[in-house]
Amino acid sequence: MSYEEVLTAVCDVLVPAALEGALNQTSAPEVRAKLIVEAANAPSTPEADEILERRGIIVVTDILAGA
Repeated sequence: MSYEEVLTAVCDVLVPAALEGALNQTSAPEVRAKLIVEAANAPSTPEADEILERRGIIVVTDILAGA
């Protein structure tokens, strides 16, 4: 499974934990998770954040997930 396939896999929870900016304006529209828990520092770009919010996907930000 490729990195892109992992980000867009059908799942309940997606935990991006490795790369900064993994969720971006290209990948965010394809995310099929219901909940994202950011375990990396800044795994999503501001553009991705807007897309995910519009799509109703709940995001637990890195600062909260790491607390």
